[in-house]
Amino acid sequence: MGCFCRQAPLLWPVVPALPAASLSPGASVSLDLSLQEPGLGVPGAPMLAAVSAWLSARWLPGPAFAPDPALLDVDWPAPPMPPQAMSTLLSLVLARASLVRVLGLDPVRPADLARLARVIATLNLRADLLAALLAAEPRWDALVTPLAQADLVARAAAAGILALPAPNVRLAATLATGVPVAPWRPVLAKVKLLVPLVAIGQALSVDWTAPGAVDTLAALLRQLRALLLPPLTNLPMVLQLLARFDAAARLQLALGVNPRLVGPARVRAMVAARMTAAIRLMPPGLTLQAGVVAGLPPMQPNPSLILDPVVIRLALALRPPVLDRLRWQVPPFESLPLLTTGLPLASLLEALSKLGLDPIRHAPCGPVCDAAAAVQALAS
Repeated sequence: MGCFCRQAPLLWPVVPALPAASLSPGASVSLDLSLQEPGLGVPGAPMLAAVSAWLSARWLPGPAFAPDPALLDVDWPAPPMPPQAMSTLLSLVLARASLVRVLGLDPVRPADLARLARVIATLNLRADLLAALLAAEPRWDALVTPLAQADLVARAAAAGILALPAPNVRLAATLATGVPVAPWRPVLAKVKLLVPLVAIGQALSVDWTAPGAVDTLAALLRQLRALLLPPLTNLPMVLQLLARFDAAARLQLALGVNPRLVGPARVRAMVAARMTAAIRLMPPGLTLQAGVVAGLPPMQPNPSLILDPVVIRLALALRPPVLDRLRWQVPPFESLPLLTTGLPLASLLEALSKLGLDPIRHAPCGPVCDAAAAVQALAS
């Protein structure tokens, strides 16, 4: 049994209304627009966005970059497949892991695959309910970006990055640790191409040097690529719901309150306050030139997030004898049901679960349960 229940008690209630003083004719529409207002009306919001973009482009803040000089002499191998193919393989592995984590269903088990198909079939019956939910749910995703910008700037300020000395030639070629970045660019480029395989190994706890590791992985990936699932009949609507509920979950994690319970007005005020606090941490004298911040040191990107000791250790295990056996033909992402159906479903359910919502039932809800009819339609 498994059903996306139409009677899930926590899923359908609308978000609390705004205080009466802030309501106006067409309040639900004006509310949606208020959440999308650029910068939420916070003075200094454009500069906050520009400083955040400056930090993101340099992978800051991050751990201090202190690499092992011996890595410069490593003959890094070329990846065995195009980046898109390796990304698809990683997505297959992560999609399976998400379904196991969220639903407790492993799609490589026939019984679990049948239950998963039932969940999808019953979700497809909820088009009217999902449409009503989408119409009532505020655009929480419009608040995630400014909050993330504020938090990034606050972390950078706490790390001392925004209080660096005035720009100079030496700083332009090094990081705060004094390590020159230029010699590491070729290493960074080569390791980045191996990162998807490193991530697959981490996700599956694969020891690439162990006998049979490649054969075990190949057998699993053959199973995952061959899985058949019914399509989501309204994928765009599922993706829109995913965007809103995932944003709400992110806001809850960052702000410590459930946005759907406290309402948009309070959440907007909390995000605006976080933005204002971050703006006050920025150094004076910054200017915007065509949307780009001027007045910060011309620091180079920090490679430490990629040239991490763990990543390096796992990448070094990917030697030619292993890579030569990974030269597989990988179908395109859009041709794999586990990715086009299973992954969006798992992502939506995970976002809902973070908000305390669980629309999945594992037993009939009573005489009005329509799961059996959905399964019959699926089989016909």
